[in-house]
Amino acid sequence: MKNFKTRIIIYAVLLVILLAAFKLYTFYSLNNGEIFYGNIDRQTQALSFEFPGRIKNLLKDEGDFIKKGEALAVLDDEYLQNALVQLDAQIAQNKAILEKLENGYRYEDIDQAKAEAAKSEANLNEAKKTFERQKQLLNTNSTSKQNFDTAKAKFELAVAAASAARSNLSKLENGYEKLDIKAQKSLVELLEAKREKINIDLKNSVIVAPNNGTVLTKFKENGENAGAHEPVYEIAKVDDFWVRAYVDEKNLGLFKVGDKMEIYTDFREKPYAGHISFIATVCEFTPKNVQTIELRTNLVYRFKVNFDEIDDKIKQGVPVHVKKVK
Repeated sequence: MKNFKTRIIIYAVLLVILLAAFKLYTFYSLNNGEIFYGNIDRQTQALSFEFPGRIKNLLKDEGDFIKKGEALAVLDDEYLQNALVQLDAQIAQNKAILEKLENGYRYEDIDQAKAEAAKSEANLNEAKKTFERQKQLLNTNSTSKQNFDTAKAKFELAVAAASAARSNLSKLENGYEKLDIKAQKSLVELLEAKREKINIDLKNSVIVAPNNGTVLTKFKENGENAGAHEPVYEIAKVDDFWVRAYVDEKNLGLFKVGDKMEIYTDFREKPYAGHISFIATVCEFTPKNVQTIELRTNLVYRFKVNFDEIDDKIKQGVPVHVKKVK
């Protein structure tokens, strides 16, 4: 029993020594290479409506997981729905008018116009004969001036009636004016364009998730007004983490885009694998969150290291240091 306890103690001491040696090896390994410090970051998106309105419903809270295409927020769209109903009725009415114009007049109307034209021509011939006879009689003083005037008036009325009948028949046979058809067609197209705009607005009255992710911030509440392009949610993409790090000009030439990197954290012994995806071409003053004393007074270049492996321990804002794989 005593020997067993002794062995346990020895194993525990050896384990501590091994861990210390590993830490010491890691420390010297890192400091003998080039180390760069930064923080874990992730891509975020501000989501907003395309036009102003009153928020009817917010469907997600901060911290909720969202799926691509899922509805997140809805504007009050009652006025759009009412406008769409009215516009549909106007389009139906004007399409019926356009169809009538394009099809021309009914055969029944044309046949009736022909009959009226024939009747008016017959009346005209009869009135003309009466007028000419009264004219001859007046020349021989065989009729009164009143009879002549009456025949003349009837003849003139018959001429006007026959001309109107012929014009009406010609209009019916030729169909509606092309300009009228064109104008009516333009009106229908204008109404349909308005309907398309309303349908787009109805679609844009709902904010949908552009990708899988998490709600970071909810800026509005139900019943509040939202302006056009005013943020309603801030979301972050799932598993889209990287390291935002900085390097001084002296060490800028040590790596290039595509280089393999090791990412070290305090919560995992083994470094994460990653690669450089971006290196700034313009320097900037060292950000306040850079933890190395050496870089705090320098102009530095920002670079980005993407994670090649992801787990649930990686969190935004965690400080890390990175090292190029040799």
